[in-house]
Amino acid sequence: MSHQSPTLPWVFDSYGGQAGEGREGLLRANKTSTVLIVNGVADVISSDIPKKNLEELDGPVTSESLVRAFTWAQWAPTHQALYYIHYRRIQASVEGEPKEEELSPTLSCLQFHDDTPHETVLNIPLNLPQLPRSGGILCGVYEDDPVPLRVHDCSLDLQVVSDSRGVVCICHHYLYQPVKPPVQAEGGDMSNTVHFAYSVTLLHHGCVIHCVVPGIPWSDARTMKPTFVLHGDQHMLVYAPGLFTHLLDIGLSHEPCCHILTSPHLPGMPSHVTHLVPLLQTGNNVTTVDLPSLDLVSLAVTTAHLVDTFRSDNSLGNRLAILHYFLVHQGDFETVAELLMPVVERPLDLSVSQLLQEVLIGGAYASAQRNLPSDAAALMLLLPLTSGVPAGELHVKVNRLSMSVTQEMLWNTAMMLLSPQQRVVPYRADMWTRLWEQLTKKTGKDRPRFRPSQVADKLMVSLVCYQPEALSRSSTPLSPGTSLVGSGTLGELANMAAGGRGKADNLPFFEMESCTASKQEHVISVNLRELSMHLLKNTTKQQTPLHVHVVATQYCAAQLELSRLLCQLLCHCASVDARQEQEYGFALVDQLDEGRRYVLFVLLERFYLAVNSLAFPLPQGFTSFFTFLGYRTLAFPTFLQYTQRNTFELQVDVMKAIMADMDDTTEGVRRKLRLLLLLPRSRAKRLLNQWAHPVSLMLRAREHALNILSGVEGAQARGHPPQSVRTAQLGSRVELSHA
Repeated sequence: MSHQSPTLPWVFDSYGGQAGEGREGLLRANKTSTVLIVNGVADVISSDIPKKNLEELDGPVTSESLVRAFTWAQWAPTHQALYYIHYRRIQASVEGEPKEEELSPTLSCLQFHDDTPHETVLNIPLNLPQLPRSGGILCGVYEDDPVPLRVHDCSLDLQVVSDSRGVVCICHHYLYQPVKPPVQAEGGDMSNTVHFAYSVTLLHHGCVIHCVVPGIPWSDARTMKPTFVLHGDQHMLVYAPGLFTHLLDIGLSHEPCCHILTSPHLPGMPSHVTHLVPLLQTGNNVTTVDLPSLDLVSLAVTTAHLVDTFRSDNSLGNRLAILHYFLVHQGDFETVAELLMPVVERPLDLSVSQLLQEVLIGGAYASAQRNLPSDAAALMLLLPLTSGVPAGELHVKVNRLSMSVTQEMLWNTAMMLLSPQQRVVPYRADMWTRLWEQLTKKTGKDRPRFRPSQVADKLMVSLVCYQPEALSRSSTPLSPGTSLVGSGTLGELANMAAGGRGKADNLPFFEMESCTASKQEHVISVNLRELSMHLLKNTTKQQTPLHVHVVATQYCAAQLELSRLLCQLLCHCASVDARQEQEYGFALVDQLDEGRRYVLFVLLERFYLAVNSLAFPLPQGFTSFFTFLGYRTLAFPTFLQYTQRNTFELQVDVMKAIMADMDDTTEGVRRKLRLLLLLPRSRAKRLLNQWAHPVSLMLRAREHALNILSGVEGAQARGHPPQSVRTAQLGSRVELSHA
């Protein structure tokens, strides 16, 4: 042993699998105990001590040198693994260049077993800031930490956080100055500032998350150390005292995205803490100890804290991440409704539509995930997850500090692991085999998620020639029919979306369409077709077409239900609750005062924009209700512009109400004719037949005479095909326009 660097014994029972430290750990052994003796940062020695010599530690032992010349080591007692950083010679060299002796820092892991020899399961080269590549030491001072149990050079603040499910995170914290040289602890200018940064390498996802907070005074930054701890099953909590709290979405259910950045002022957090280390974790609540003061501190991100962050933060990316957290990971739609309440108070804000899109996409994903069978869960990786950019750069300002989070991908992470067939006991299930399985799922061809913009682009073309009368299964759009469709898959979707719906979930309008071939049918059918084709193209051999059908059907049903829930929520935000109102539909619009009517229209307009941007189906009856609401709220020229740009749809029921509301004055007749010109010919003829006015009689008489003179009606009576229909239609529209 070297007298310049102390020794630290780590003890674990090679039979019982229990780890301990010091003499008490030795006394718990059944037959033999293995002692890991760490000689500073010089070497690690493994010693097997027989049970009869436990009381006398100077008896005969069997020793083996495991590691030599390392700069950092950490013992994980739960997984019986020893992580350490050492330097390896780079074997590969560029052709034509002279070979140079260069050492590369490498993180390795020794996995110990109860009944088999230990093995090296991980060798990953490191490219960490401030870590020398030649094996030199920056600080030269030896340090050891009790939690997590590690020994390291003082210049390297690194730890490994792992979970038995195959989650392995390499967390590195460092300080740097981009221009000036680093300020020394003694004799330096304490007014200088540094960049407080950390990186988390997610081996199970093959990516690295970087976070940088510039402008931190050196006097504060040198004493603060972030805390890295798993928060539940899907997140990692990074807490920097006095700076920030990060909730990183790193779970196995989907790729890393939607990271949340909040303030460090957590509920019940003392102001004097500087270095928290985790002791005990229970769900989302972590019990920590502040090392300088040895105070026990509870570390948790509560729902109330995230709600306050959402309301006080103006960063769109951060607000989308909070919505994603409650929708996908918590399934808490009540909190989502609470978050949207202050948002809709400013409906003209440009971010409102994007927030509504996140509610639609995240809610549909969570709803489909809950209802899918386990054998089809792998196809969830192909469904839309969030409206934000998954691997984009996030900039957030918290406590007057600007911080950024970026994400980069690693290349072929599986190469750095020992494959299951190369293990001492092949295919024995443990953390490393699960990590290997997680990485092998990501190899092969790229399997992108389905993008709602694919359907939106196709609908832009198909809806131009969309004619409800031509697509109708009946001879007239006024024929009775089912609420959504008569039978088939879309009928099943309506039943699935309406499952468990009570009177309290009613919308303030009648959920029925006056046209049997509604736009909702068309949108759902295009979504179902495009999503099914995308799943078939990117599916694996384990999934069958039956699985594809189940996933596509469940997701389209979830789209319909989320569209309905969001519409109901926005109506409640406008103080229009169907449970308290006496009227429904058009009568309700007439009953509302001008202020409530305007607020309801603006909110439903943002809802319409969000739904159309994602090609989600609208609730039944929404189109006519929204059109009549716009007619009552807007001036007629503005209403006409909305109609000409296909925002308002003039269905038969709403046209009847509008024409009945307009007076038969000269201006009223002119407005009616302008609206009739925007309708399909068959629908305009039916409305003309119901309009008891001389202008209507004159137009119908002219059309009848034109058909007789052109031979259209005579050819139909003799059984010949009507070859002059197109000319007659054009002529009738010309006559109508000159009326």
